[in-house]
Amino acid sequence: MTRLAIVTTTIGVPEVLARYVAEAREAGLDFTLYVVGDRKTPDLIDFAKKLGPETRWIPAAEHDRWATSRVLRWNCIPRRNIGFLQAASEGPYDFYLSLDDDNVPDPGYFKAFLDLLSRPARDKVDAPDGWFNYFQNAEIQPNVIPFPRGFPVRKHAQASWEARSTHVEPASIWVLQGLSWGDPDADAFTHIVSHVRVKRLAVSSVVAQNAWCPINSQNTFLRERVLPFFLMCDQIGRFDDIFAGYLLQRYVYASGAWIHFGVPFTRQERGVRDWLKDFEHEVEGHLTVEAVLDHIQKTPVEGISAMDAMRKFFAQSPGAPAFFDRHRPLVQAWLSDFDRIGGGRWILTPSEA
Repeated sequence: MTRLAIVTTTIGVPEVLARYVAEAREAGLDFTLYVVGDRKTPDLIDFAKKLGPETRWIPAAEHDRWATSRVLRWNCIPRRNIGFLQAASEGPYDFYLSLDDDNVPDPGYFKAFLDLLSRPARDKVDAPDGWFNYFQNAEIQPNVIPFPRGFPVRKHAQASWEARSTHVEPASIWVLQGLSWGDPDADAFTHIVSHVRVKRLAVSSVVAQNAWCPINSQNTFLRERVLPFFLMCDQIGRFDDIFAGYLLQRYVYASGAWIHFGVPFTRQERGVRDWLKDFEHEVEGHLTVEAVLDHIQKTPVEGISAMDAMRKFFAQSPGAPAFFDRHRPLVQAWLSDFDRIGGGRWILTPSEA
C-alpha cells in the first residue's frame, strides 16, 4: 500500500482539508495529514480531531524543535518546511504531497494519483528548445496564454512543445506536478492585465525529462528520496517554492528520472488578491531567475545523493547569485535536521535508492 504524507500550511480554518481526508480514505491510502500553523493561525486542535485520527496539528509552539525553524521568518508559507520535517521524522513515506489550502481536489483525486503509479506513462514532452508551458492549448477566458508563475520571461518564446509516445515505468517518475482549474498559478502581471480563468487544460498526463517548466508547491507529490530539495526559501518572495522546484528538477533530470505534469487536478479559487503587491514580491525572482538557473544547471550533481547535491548547490562559489549566499544558513539548518532524522534515507545515490 502506498504511504503518503500530506503537508499544508494555513492561517485560517482550512475546511477544504475534509475533502482531502475523504478522498484519501475512499482511495484506501495509508496517509497522515500534517497541518502546520503559524503565529497568525488559530488553535486548530479541535478541528484536527474533527478531521480524524490521520490528522496531525503542528502549532507554532512546536516548531523550534527543528533548527530550520530558528532560521526561518514567521508568518510565511515557508513554515511548511516544518511539516515536511515532522512528516519525515515519522516516516518513511513513499510520497509527500505539498498542497495549498485554497485548492479543492477533483472527485477521485487520490484514485487518479494511484492510477498513475499503477501503469506506465504513455506521453512525454518533446520541447526542442528545452522549455514548455503546460498552459499551451488550454481553454482559457479571456483568450490569452498565461505562463506558470516563475517561468523565465526571456524563455517565453522557447516554450513550444508537442506530446510524443513513450513508455516510462512509474518507478522512474519521482515528482508529480498536479495542475489546477480556475485561477491559474500564473505570474502576477498576467493577473494584472486580465483575470484569467482556466476552463480546460490540454495536458492530462505527460512526463518530462530535460524539458523545463516551473514546479510549485500547491499540488505536488514527491518521492521521499528527493524531499531534501523541496526547501521553501524564505527571502525570495513568490519564488519561494519556484527555486526549490528548479533545484529538484535539476537533480531529477540529472538522475535520469522523470517528472509528471497533469492529473490529479484541483480547482483553485483565490478570492480577492492585491496583485500589485504580489507583483512586487515577484520582481526580484524575475530579475534573478536566469542567473540562478544557470548556476543550478551548471552544478554537477550526477551520481551523488540528494544531501550531497544540496550541499554542492549552496557551497560557496565565486560568481554565484546572491540567492545562494542569502539562503545558505537556512540550507545548513535544513540539512542538519535531515541528518538528525537519520535512517540513511537521503544519503543513497540514485543508483542505490
